Amino acid sequence: MAEEDFAGLYSAKKAQVDQFLGQNNAEGALAASLQNPPFACKDDELKKETARMVIGVLAKIKEPGEIGKAINALDPAAQDACMKYIYRGWDLAQPSKVNAVLLTWHAQMVAALGKGIVCRAVMNTRTV
Repeated sequence: MAEEDFAGLYSAKKAQVDQFLGQNNAEGALAASLQNPPFACKDDELKKETARMVIGVLAKIKEPGEIGKAINALDPAAQDACMKYIYRGWDLAQPSKVNAVLLTWHAQMVAALGKGIVCRAVMNTRTV
């Protein structure tokens, strides 16, 4: 896939996520933001923008009960991508409030899915 294709996919995904958020549907926005992660993209800035978008959606879902519900609504590939984005969020040096939300997400993902989710996110060399 050409780099321009990744930019086009990002734009379409961003519009869909914004539409879900405008409808107060954070779960729908999360599912949309996690579809087709740009694993093969070589443009690190585009990967960072995609990560910021996903992290922004994660930050909208803060309560542990809501997080658990959102996790269970995701398919396994999206769950794995979500954990990768949590780690990517810490790599991007987010503000402490966002880091706290990411930590809550991390704990809820491990509680819901087991330690395997961490292994898959860390051991899989594809980056988001």
